[in-house]
Amino acid sequence: MKSSPCFVVLLLVFVDGRRFTNVNECNQNENMLVPGHWYEYEFIIKAEAASLGSTDDVGQMNLACQVKVSHIGTCKYAFEVHECAFSSGGGPPSEKELWIELDNLSEITRFPVVVSLSDGVVTGLEVSPAEPEHILNIKRAMISAFVLKKSHIVQGAETSRVDIHGTCPWKMWPDTKPGVAHSSKDMLYCAFPERPDWNLSPWAIMWNLHFIQYLINSTVDCTYCTSESGEHV
Repeated sequence: MKSSPCFVVLLLVFVDGRRFTNVNECNQNENMLVPGHWYEYEFIIKAEAASLGSTDDVGQMNLACQVKVSHIGTCKYAFEVHECAFSSGGGPPSEKELWIELDNLSEITRFPVVVSLSDGVVTGLEVSPAEPEHILNIKRAMISAFVLKKSHIVQGAETSRVDIHGTCPWKMWPDTKPGVAHSSKDMLYCAFPERPDWNLSPWAIMWNLHFIQYLINSTVDCTYCTSESGEHV
């Protein structure tokens, strides 16, 4: 089994002079997001899965979302999904079938997530208790894909990141084109989080899925494109 998710993020920046905050209360030096601004993202995910050596069939999933990120206070930004369309299909490369075509995921637009940010690193999330867990996990995955640290975008980096996939080796490098950067995360070497009460249930193996990394060869590869419109990137 091989799974290769690919994320493409387009960043558009706009100025909104009506929002103000005391920026001295947290570290803003490395933040890509600037107080007093709001941002629009086009967020596109394409994931493919194939069983190499046994069949030519390929399963594919596409998710396209419009995301708005607004500054709402010191180190805090509201993450809102305004539109989200899902499609999936599969089969041999020359005869792929479309199983779901542009299913509108309206339930993902109901509640914003408040993101705490310091020096370009997400330090916390505030979510609505009414948000279904499966929808919240989609939003967590989307936020995990964001790179908001200036030096990583401009200079590149090779480090480990903690996100919805666990603690994973991660690297980023700038493209030769201005405003474009790429990143890659190797799921084979992720350390997945475990539930503390795993030994109390016969379902422990399903809760602690760190073993799955030895069964699925998968990477998360992202391309980031920034488009400047306003006073700041």
